Amino acid sequence: MQSTEDELKEMLEDPVAPGLMQFRAQELSAYTAAVSVAASSLGVPVLRCPPQVDRVRELLIRLAGMSRGKSPNAERQNRLAVNIGQSLRKTIPAVLLQRIEQHQNEGIKLIGDTPLELLPVDDLPLGLRATVSRTPTLPGNLLMRQGMWRTPLLLQPEELTKVLIVRAFDQDDPLRDVLVNSIVFFNSQGSTKIELVVVDVSTKEEFAAAFNNFDGRVAIFDGHGAHERTDPQGTIRVGAIRFNPFELYGQIKVPPILFLSACETHTLEGIESSVATAFLMMGARSVLGTIVPIDGLNAAVLMARFVYRFTDFVPLLRTMMPWSQVVSGMLRMSYVTDVLRAMEKQFSFGGEVYKQIHTAANIAINEFRPRWFEEVLSSLALTLSMTEARVREIWLKTCYFTDTLHYVHLGQPEHIFVVPREESSLES
Repeated sequence: MQSTEDELKEMLEDPVAPGLMQFRAQELSAYTAAVSVAASSLGVPVLRCPPQVDRVRELLIRLAGMSRGKSPNAERQNRLAVNIGQSLRKTIPAVLLQRIEQHQNEGIKLIGDTPLELLPVDDLPLGLRATVSRTPTLPGNLLMRQGMWRTPLLLQPEELTKVLIVRAFDQDDPLRDVLVNSIVFFNSQGSTKIELVVVDVSTKEEFAAAFNNFDGRVAIFDGHGAHERTDPQGTIRVGAIRFNPFELYGQIKVPPILFLSACETHTLEGIESSVATAFLMMGARSVLGTIVPIDGLNAAVLMARFVYRFTDFVPLLRTMMPWSQVVSGMLRMSYVTDVLRAMEKQFSFGGEVYKQIHTAANIAINEFRPRWFEEVLSSLALTLSMTEARVREIWLKTCYFTDTLHYVHLGQPEHIFVVPREESSLES
């Protein structure tokens, strides 16, 4: 509160003011309790950031607006995204930054509506440097619901091979078949076959029925989304209407794992009620949402690679793995793809070099080597006969805020575990 002495005196003498302040105190107490329960369930300390981190909001609005343009300038987007990250670093006390960086190669849970995933750690965004997910605080009592949801969900790899695709494109939409075709192509490369359940929907009733008739663990919504600055709610388009899925609260059964292949399902500016938070309110535990508009083709490839990871990598696990690590690993590999494609376009180093660097990066990521991205930059420097400092400069300028950074992992995925078959007896 920034008020004069006279203004404060007037407020405090108002008979309504004490009641309002008491309500606010109770709200803060409930918030602290929810955060404490969430932290206790994960066995981790809580680092409380100062309110100043929210001062990046104006920059977030600019980046979101720029990304909504028909032909956004990539270099300006990169510069603004880097600026947002640096602004976040300036507002967080050094002692907190040191604690965050101390655990940069482990798991970091974010609670709040500011995209701290963009906080840079050795230039790389925290959302890629660490294993990160975020629990939003809004709308309503979402934080309380998610924070108190502590029962673990143990999944066997074969439970991830049945995937629902709720498709909401018009018949003549050029994106209609892209995702399904991408999944079929990627799946043909693996040894385990995926069971795709594709349901086309054009009404709310069909949308709800698609979920309610599905008994699997993983679903993808494939369609169009939007979240205008003047609209308090994000929406998806189904047939001739746009609506927020929360309108179907109590009428729809949502699987625990959900991917949203649609634009702006959890907008960068942090508007109160998004499409992603609607699904969290309705029971999803892990939602991969989008913070800005996405490219339809690139989004389809990313979703297909996720499904391929379920059938190619997950069955090879010999120990229990949190779902947050499964998602983080895929996002890291996707980011390597983004960066290498951009560099290949600039310097024309050829497909074999691309494949060699990417394969080495995938191995480093799957082996949880902490400097996996530095290895990529080092390989590029060697390939391009440049210093690593120069390659890093080019990366930050031309391919920092790539398609992969348009995604955010929300919910409580730390309580979902993929369990090798021999450990399935642990499930109760």
